[in-house]
Amino acid sequence: MSRPGKSVVYSANATALGDLAEPTRTLGTQVLDAAGKVHGAIADLDWEGDGKDAAVGRADRELAQDRQVVNGYNALADAYQNGAAVMAPMIADLTKTGQGLEADTFAVSEDWAVTDMFDYRAGKFAMMAFGVPEPVATERMNQLQSERGNEAQNNTASLQQRADALGQADQDTATAISGAKGDIDAAAPPAAGLSGEEGKKDLLDAIAVSKYTGMPVDPAALAKLVAAGTLSQADLDKLARGEKVEIPAGQMAYLYQMSQSLNGMSPEQIKELQRTLPADAQAALAQGLKIVSDPNVQVAGADQIKPYAQGATDATRGTFVPVTGSKVNLPSEMAKELSRTDRVTTQVTPARDIGKETMPSESHTKLNGVGAMQDIADILRPGAAISGSEATKSMLEAATQYANADIKHPDTGAYVQHFDSGDQHGGSLQHALADVVQVGGSDHLSVHDLATNPSTSDGFLHAMTQERWGDESSKIGDAFRWTHDDTGNPISGETANAVGHYVADHADTFKNMPGGGTFGEVNGGLAKAMADGVNPYLAQFAGADPETGFDSPGIQHFGSADQMKNLFSVFDQNHDSAISINGAAKTEYEGLVTSASQHGTPDRDLEIAGRLAHSMNEGANDAHLFDQEKARWEAAEKADGQKNMVENSLKALGMIPGFGESVSAIELAAKLTQPPGPNPLLIHGDEFARQLVDTGGASANSTDYRATVLRGLIARDASIAADPALAELITGDHVDMQKVVSSGNAHKILTDWFQTTGRNQYGVDIGNWQGLENVGVGKSDWSH
Repeated sequence: MSRPGKSVVYSANATALGDLAEPTRTLGTQVLDAAGKVHGAIADLDWEGDGKDAAVGRADRELAQDRQVVNGYNALADAYQNGAAVMAPMIADLTKTGQGLEADTFAVSEDWAVTDMFDYRAGKFAMMAFGVPEPVATERMNQLQSERGNEAQNNTASLQQRADALGQADQDTATAISGAKGDIDAAAPPAAGLSGEEGKKDLLDAIAVSKYTGMPVDPAALAKLVAAGTLSQADLDKLARGEKVEIPAGQMAYLYQMSQSLNGMSPEQIKELQRTLPADAQAALAQGLKIVSDPNVQVAGADQIKPYAQGATDATRGTFVPVTGSKVNLPSEMAKELSRTDRVTTQVTPARDIGKETMPSESHTKLNGVGAMQDIADILRPGAAISGSEATKSMLEAATQYANADIKHPDTGAYVQHFDSGDQHGGSLQHALADVVQVGGSDHLSVHDLATNPSTSDGFLHAMTQERWGDESSKIGDAFRWTHDDTGNPISGETANAVGHYVADHADTFKNMPGGGTFGEVNGGLAKAMADGVNPYLAQFAGADPETGFDSPGIQHFGSADQMKNLFSVFDQNHDSAISINGAAKTEYEGLVTSASQHGTPDRDLEIAGRLAHSMNEGANDAHLFDQEKARWEAAEKADGQKNMVENSLKALGMIPGFGESVSAIELAAKLTQPPGPNPLLIHGDEFARQLVDTGGASANSTDYRATVLRGLIARDASIAADPALAELITGDHVDMQKVVSSGNAHKILTDWFQTTGRNQYGVDIGNWQGLENVGVGKSDWSH
């Protein structure tokens, strides 16, 4: 409790606090009315059964929750009203008393201390001026001073006591207000109390205020917009895995009516209106449109409701609550653009005779709606990525159609072909489509569905890889690089599997792109992103099984050595993608060797390691990787850029999970930084690539190979680390690869140990192991 100061009390107005009570009660009533309408819409559906029971049960729970919210608002109103009723008379009393004392020549301090300010000397002279004898005047002034001193003392005690009582009342009121607000927050999740009517009103009010008046948007409306357009991280994660999530019916109603309030506006008009909003409202609108068009977002009991529910009609649209997300829930003109069937139109004029000349047939191809798709991409760009929306999937489908038409048009055949790239806003067609793919590609589930569905896979991946994206290709890469992030998610594995098999099975088209050049030369950013995306799955493509630690779901191993060679060959066309895929392959190669010694399973593990090693070399030779790297190095040398090239390459390798801990990384780092004298990798640029690719890494150097095997054996039997014969190469309980690389005795120590303890006690014959790798090298049929 704190004692309020005099100036605070004098200026206080408890009536204003009480004035908040009625609007607060009204707000609670509005929440309950909105909740009742949503509950009634669900309960009044014309169907019966478990599905309705589940939906009504959910609606009952939401209504009960909203009633708790209303109780909170009522408690808050009571706190305002009661606080005002208690404090208003206390404030009036303190103010009246204090000001009365001050009018009577007393001073009242901020802490309510009262001091007598009467001028007794002046009083004495005034009495004497009226003929009162001096002794009588002196005695009267002394008596008055004593009386007023007592009065000041008594009023000080009284005022401070009353001020303390007011302070306690203020604290009690604040506690009641805080408690009521806390109850509201606890009872109301962000989407509680939302309704379709609010969805219709809030967005247009926010747009009107910000666009036409420049005033700040109403905080309450903005909060509701943000709440309606927001999903929890747990729900976002579910959608990314292709699972369904449930939201309150009120939230679905809000989003639907918000969306329908934009009917009749073109995507360009919606985009321009969106730009007038604050940043968080722009994100809320984008997220809300993705949510309301996502079939994996639904209200409770949706699967049972669907057979009975009816779609919106002109008569019901204003109060309609969708059961599940769908493209049809979007603003009318957005939905129309995303569903159009005339994106690519072609008219063919047959060959004809004009006089003595025969005019060849002509083909006129036009792309329709590219600009509108750019507008939709701009609308949906802000905010969080939400997987599964039919809006973002339709964007990817549209970009696929446009890109495939553009890829095809140079092949004129018997035609004289005319090509109109459409109505894109500024820049090239590739720039426009790259922006569309970048936004649509943030929907990982839709990328997965298009890449893995047999009816769409070839067309989608052909469009994404064979279009000449040039400097825009990294944007396309955003649609694919994510598959390396969550390797335990089937959506990631299945998408990477589709990409890996497509690249391996269509290697010839990647070597000869439409318009000339290789895939790596034309679409370098995309090549790097796709290589990053398939990197964690290379051992599984080569046939590794879960026992080796490579157990990502959704990966099908290649059926032949040629497929694996092709995969490396395509990604070896580009410096960055070559570093990425070969660095990852080295890491997984060493992981297989380590697994063989750790689990005592050399036969299968080493065969797979051999497959990887052989494919790396075959792919590099097929792509002429070493010649390319030598030429690239010479160009860098002329520009005095060798150091940057090495540093950037090492940085890229360091981003590959596990690579930095491998013997390959340490070996490379040592050779690149060795003092003194010339570094061989700084003399011959192709040596960097050879060091990265050669025989998969560890087996290119017998010392490194043995160290890798030893690491797995120690994981199986930790006591090996205490063997005095290995002490020079051990730190703590593990092989120290830095010591292996730098020690002049490492080769002898490891060779001696494996010829004795390794062979006799653990059954590891290094010569036999390298023979097992050659089994993988010699097999071309991997189908069984």
